[in-house]
Amino acid sequence: MAITVILEDGSGVEDANSYIETSYVDYIEELEGIIEWNDASQDNKNKYVIRATNLIDRLYGSRMRGDILDAQQSLLYPRGSFMDGLGRLVLSNTIPKALKDAAARAAIGYAKTDIDLVSSDFDKENIKKESVSIGPISESVEYYDKEVSTTKTREEVTVIISPLIKLPSRQFSVSRG
Repeated sequence: MAITVILEDGSGVEDANSYIETSYVDYIEELEGIIEWNDASQDNKNKYVIRATNLIDRLYGSRMRGDILDAQQSLLYPRGSFMDGLGRLVLSNTIPKALKDAAARAAIGYAKTDIDLVSSDFDKENIKKESVSIGPISESVEYYDKEVSTTKTREEVTVIISPLIKLPSRQFSVSRG
């Protein structure tokens, strides 16, 4: 069965499953020459942009600036107008470039690793070699490089999307004796 991307265009599409089309990532691939993306089938590319959108909504959804426009929309964008973390006005009924860029970077990460970028437990998918000894106790685990790539992808996505999310508030208390 073919995987279909239903694009959120800023109008609150009820069945939307992606903030970007694969062509958005194709453009980045042209600029950066990302072989894994270029070699992926169209179905896999569709799967990666959908998974990237899910990643963003799951990891950053509770911290997104602005309010959801319509309870019926399937994704966390579009949102009402708000000021981003850099002091720029983000208008309602839009999909900000930072959100699209973060989704594209996550889709590329999926093309490179095909590992769940949300999970912090890479053990089952990422163990290359494992050894256990009982006497005198020893343990050794060797991971594939995918863990490093996955962590790097999440960090890149966080940096790109940071203007659109609320930073944790820092509370200080001062006590005088």
